[in-house]
Amino acid sequence: RERSDGSDDSDEEEEEEDVLQDFKLTALVSMLTGVSTVGVACTPNGPGAMETEKWPLLQAYGIEGVGRSGFFTMSTQVVNTWSVVHAHCFAQLDGAQLRRELTASIPPF
Repeated sequence: RERSDGSDDSDEEEEEEDVLQDFKLTALVSMLTGVSTVGVACTPNGPGAMETEKWPLLQAYGIEGVGRSGFFTMSTQVVNTWSVVHAHCFAQLDGAQLRRELTASIPPF
């Protein structure tokens, strides 16, 4: 749908999506600065830490000049925390309580 200024909604949506992606990548780079080990609740019975290499955000992080060059797992130790998180968090909360806990502990951005 074209607007009076000659642009259309899809152009604006693409620009908004680009801004959001840039924000996520900048936030990730900031969070990982100085970090050598991260804990990730990987998919049960999955490939473990190597699973993170398939995540688009971490693939972008590995681009020369963005974060640390190369594969994420080559520069950062990834510890699979699935069993600990499941046993001490997920298994003890129902869905509604888990949403409340996450909402209360994670600030909106």
